[in-house]
Amino acid sequence: MTRHLCLNFDRCNYRSVVLAGLGAVGEGILAVGQTHLDGFEKVHLVDKAPCRCQAASRYHYPVRQMDIEDGESLTRFLTSLKAPVLLINACTDIDTVQLRKVISMLPVGYIDICESRTPNNPQGRFTVSMPYTNQSCHGDRPHLICQGSNPGMVEYIARMLIDRMGPDISGYRVNVYENDQLSAPNSDESRFVSWSPESLVDEVMVAPLIEYADGRMVEGPVPVSEIVTTQWQGRPFGAFKVGHEDIWNLGCLEQVSDATFYYGFCADVMNILRTTPQNALATFRVPAGGEPIGGLERIVVSVEDPSGEQQSLLWQVDHSQTRRDYGINAVQYQTAVPVLLSALLMQHTEAGCWAGTYNASTLPLGGGDWDVIRQLIDRLGISWQPVPKGYVCCVDKSSVVFTSQGS
Repeated sequence: MTRHLCLNFDRCNYRSVVLAGLGAVGEGILAVGQTHLDGFEKVHLVDKAPCRCQAASRYHYPVRQMDIEDGESLTRFLTSLKAPVLLINACTDIDTVQLRKVISMLPVGYIDICESRTPNNPQGRFTVSMPYTNQSCHGDRPHLICQGSNPGMVEYIARMLIDRMGPDISGYRVNVYENDQLSAPNSDESRFVSWSPESLVDEVMVAPLIEYADGRMVEGPVPVSEIVTTQWQGRPFGAFKVGHEDIWNLGCLEQVSDATFYYGFCADVMNILRTTPQNALATFRVPAGGEPIGGLERIVVSVEDPSGEQQSLLWQVDHSQTRRDYGINAVQYQTAVPVLLSALLMQHTEAGCWAGTYNASTLPLGGGDWDVIRQLIDRLGISWQPVPKGYVCCVDKSSVVFTSQGS
């Protein structure tokens, strides 16, 4: 049976919302999302770190110190709240499958932002972690997994482009480009990155590459990402071709035959990522709130059909402006806002009652449903802009060290 969405802000599928994880993403959700959380009767905050709980008290929501991987404590807490409850899990490096199994018997909907920690997977192989992450273990409420920017938003954007270009066509090629030029003026002792150094190093330097090619997932033989030169508006930028959750999820779409992710940084960060994981972890840090930052964070989703027609959308955010507006960096913002989109989708549309485990590629959307997604994108101020063919492209593989000022 075909199900269609109707956006109705008077409709409230959930009475309580719990935001678990008050680190970079949780902080971003609170910085930009308090107005959008008004549709819930009660908002609760949870983290296992006392310092983050204390910092979050300024938002005047109830805060509980708790480890959400403690199933008994989590169950007691959730059953004490006004039901139904929407649990937003903004934590990384936890076993989300075991967590979802714990809540599956409760009147609890669920959203998370990334892959699950996976048993017996020391290299962080996506070919191991993503089938584990995507397994169905929901109850009567939906579990929306991998709902950040990428993974998450980029898959929705790719699907919207495919719907516009022709949903009945197969053989689409999808390229996702991210170019984070976060810079730190007058800072020589460290190199800034926008999010968890541990997660970044695992993603770029430890986990083997995956790409979707000719309808099958191809995994690199060694845990070293492939370095390429990408061109943005005629300027060269070094990038890594890396494995990513969104590439696995895009491979779930029957219209898609190829998908690749290119991840680039400023020259200093690129050079550090060419050394060793130990050196990178000792060097990288996320800038503190009072430290000046600059540079653009850009994401492009590019879709090409078998005839060569290409359509691309760009989401560009300025680190410095985002810090002035919200007190967070652009990557925090670009991850937090799509989570809020998923929360609004769960609260104010029929999707909040669709029992199932869904990522952004498998959530059953089509036709007029994309109008609802566009309405939510507009409401949240997410600015995806069309860019011409060739705005960004992969030029070639490269063995050079990216030390030039413009790289």
